[in-house]
Amino acid sequence: FVAEDIFRRYDLASELLSSLFSGCAIAAPMSFLVLILSTKNIIVAVYAVYAVASIVFCVLGFCKSAMNWDLGVGEAIAGVIVIGYSVDYVVHLAHIYCEARHHGAHTRADRAQFALRNMGSTVFAGAITTAGSGAIMFLCFFYFFFKMALLITVTIAYSFLFFLGFFI
Repeated sequence: FVAEDIFRRYDLASELLSSLFSGCAIAAPMSFLVLILSTKNIIVAVYAVYAVASIVFCVLGFCKSAMNWDLGVGEAIAGVIVIGYSVDYVVHLAHIYCEARHHGAHTRADRAQFALRNMGSTVFAGAITTAGSGAIMFLCFFYFFFKMALLITVTIAYSFLFFLGFFI
C-alpha cells in the first residue's frame, strides 16, 4: 500500500529525531565530563559546554530561520555531526587555556593570548580544511549533500565565532 510507505518514512524520521535529541542528551554531559577531566576547571568546562550548546542551537536556528528547513531526516543526521564539530575547537582551546597557567600566564588576558598563540593556528587550519571539505559538497547534484555542505560550513563558521568571540 502507498500509505504503508508513508508511515515507514514517518517512523524513520521520528526515530532519527529521537536519536538527535538522545545524542544531545548524551553528548552534553559527556563533553562536560571530558572537559572537567582535561581542564580540571569547572568554570571553563561550564563555559565550554555552554558554547557548544549555543553553536548547536545557532546552527539549527539558522536552518529554520534562514533556510526555512524543518527538522527532518537530513537535519537529524547532520545534527549529530554538528555536535562533534562544535565540540572540537572549544575543547582544544579550553585545554590550552587551562594549561597556560603552568606556563606563567595567570591573568585571563594572558591565558587567552597564550591559547591563541599556541593553538590558534591549529584550530584555524582545522576550520579551513573542514569548511573546505564541506564546501566541495556544494558541487554535488543531490540536495542532501547540499544540505550537508551548508550545515558543515555554517557549523564551522559558528564554531569559529563562538570560540573567538565568546569563549576566548
